[in-house]
Amino acid sequence: TIHTAQMRINDPDAIDITVKSANTPEGRVLAPTWKMVMKHKDGKLTDGEYTEQYLDLLRHRYRTDPQTFFDLLTRESVVLKCYCAAGTSCHRYLAVDVLVKIAEHKGIEVALGGEITQKDHSR
Repeated sequence: TIHTAQMRINDPDAIDITVKSANTPEGRVLAPTWKMVMKHKDGKLTDGEYTEQYLDLLRHRYRTDPQTFFDLLTRESVVLKCYCAAGTSCHRYLAVDVLVKIAEHKGIEVALGGEITQKDHSR
């Protein structure tokens, strides 16, 4: 099951996918680049351009390191976390879409768990 959440959510299955603080191979492979983030924050990259660049980045990373993506897809549960507010244009939702497409292509069954919004939640 793939969930998404803001960084404030505590979950044992959480993976930080931010360029700022990702500290696992899985988190780093899904993190955008500093250049992308700063250009987007400065208004020099539209949501559409950011999406296109992020998807291109993940395609490249998948071609060079598919195992890390498979490692994520074979976990029982994963929560992709970043700093963006829930429901905004955010790379964590794009990452979920990419993981689902890879899973479908490889015949891996995944479920979507949605956004976790409560700081102290129970699943």
